[in-house]
Amino acid sequence: VNEELMKNLVNDLDKSLRDAGISDMSIGKYVKKYVKKFYYRLNVLDPIFENDNDDECHYVGKGILSKIVAFGGKLYANIAGEAEGGSNLITKSAIGIEIRGASSQNFPKKNYSLETRNEDGSNNNVSIFGMPSENDWVLHGPFSDKTLLRNVLAYHMGESTERYTPRTQICELLINGDYRGVYMFTEKLKRDKNRVDIAKLSSNDITGEELTGGYLFQIDRDDESTLLDGWWTNSSPRKFVAYHDPSYEELADVQRQYLKDYFTSFENAMDGSQYMTDYNNFIDESSWVDYFLVTEVTKHIDAYKLSFYMHKKKSSNGGKIHFGPLWDFNLGFGNFDFVCSPNPQGWSFEFQGTCDYYHPFWVKKLTNIPDAVSYTHLTLPTTPYV
Repeated sequence: VNEELMKNLVNDLDKSLRDAGISDMSIGKYVKKYVKKFYYRLNVLDPIFENDNDDECHYVGKGILSKIVAFGGKLYANIAGEAEGGSNLITKSAIGIEIRGASSQNFPKKNYSLETRNEDGSNNNVSIFGMPSENDWVLHGPFSDKTLLRNVLAYHMGESTERYTPRTQICELLINGDYRGVYMFTEKLKRDKNRVDIAKLSSNDITGEELTGGYLFQIDRDDESTLLDGWWTNSSPRKFVAYHDPSYEELADVQRQYLKDYFTSFENAMDGSQYMTDYNNFIDESSWVDYFLVTEVTKHIDAYKLSFYMHKKKSSNGGKIHFGPLWDFNLGFGNFDFVCSPNPQGWSFEFQGTCDYYHPFWVKKLTNIPDAVSYTHLTLPTTPYV
């Protein structure tokens, strides 16, 4: 490193630390700490600067954590501890990267959507960290979860149900030489044979069985950026249901109306006097139980009302609504201090009508159905549990 550069770096650090009120006796300790970090980052990036061969795999630093490096519109990655030339490195790929999320966009640590591309801009399906090849990925920086592990743990629990749950890899992230911190690299929720394995619905599938699936959708907040991304239910409390994959723009009018009508029929059945039997005409019971169990074990304030994903299969494949995939457990495991109690006692579904009034009305009713309850191989207690 250039001597003048290092001199400027140390002088700037010294001034900044003094401006922050650090005493003379402590300045040296802080400067040493930050210079060590500087050299660590430099060692990670040096091999990228020195190698211009587009066809070679790039080593981005051997360390305890795996790494993702986005530099100059390219992506580099390695598995923790891999030596240079290791078999788990990926070939340099062009990428598109952008900030994602709703409320999380206001956090200092941003979340990113990442798309691997060919040089002409088309999709480039690659395997990253051993995950099945695809082109849509998410770099999740859990600012509100200081353990960085709540999503990883919840998804691991979901995977144990043998239902699709996003695969994860903890890694360090650098973007154009700027160290962004420790992130969770994971799969974007979408229809895919290795992700949400439902039929590929095209805009031309507008009649008969082809119309009936597959749809991936969610209950969430309306971001109000457009009036065309979903619909408000007529039930109480009213919930916003958003088209996810296909998106609103990718669906034909008849397809949007079909999914809305099917979901409305389900809610009407749950509001009827025969809901304890009629529910089974619309939803897959076992998927509800698996989703319910993981959600209740994690106990988070956003349960059932935000990032509440569902998918509908074709009639030839049962045709019902399945619950999941699981998504967004940053506020799980008691990581909240507002509205309702974060204590481990009690059930998240019982928030509705006591401290929270935004769950779909049918969530609590599903817990009253004997067949659904017995499917969990436990009896819901009338008193809080630990």
